[in-house]
This record gives sequence, structure tokens and C-alpha cells, in this order.
Amino acid sequence: MVEWILRDLLAEAEVQVEGPVPPAWSRVHVRSLTVDSRKVEPGACFVAVSGTASDGHRFVGDAIRAGATAVVVEREVEVPAGVVRVR
Repeated sequence: MVEWILRDLLAEAEVQVEGPVPPAWSRVHVRSLTVDSRKVEPGACFVAVSGTASDGHRFVGDAIRAGATAVVVEREVEVPAGVVRVR
């Protein structure tokens, strides 16, 4: 199975990060990237997108319960210890 380092994956996807990228992100490994919480598998990075029909921020909890190790959000959301929040 392919794994990416979170820092590198975000750079490749051109995700704009507020503030400096923490050094710990170079140690976080991600197995997939998805905007659909129903497709999250353990080790995934979930991207919460605010769309016209649905707001992905409503599904951050579902994504974490499904095994997401990182979430990319546009606004503040609570995440448990061990889950990386990118804003």
C-alpha cells in the first residue's frame, strides 16, 4: 500500500496552510485523500469542503470514527488527540 507524508501530500495538492507547517507533519503518514467521509479508510486524510448542497465539516466526526488520521478544514473544528487538523 502506498503512503504519503502529510506535509508532502498537502504541498502536492497545493493546500494553503495557515501559519508555519509544524515539523510533526513530516512524521504523519497518509494512505489516501478524500472529500467523501463514506470513503474514509484507516490512515486517510479527509478534506472537509463547504459545498452548495452539503458542508463537509458536518462529517469530520464520521471521518475520524472511520479512521482518518488527518482532516483539512476551512474553519475551526474539534478533533481528538492523535488526529492532525490542517487549517
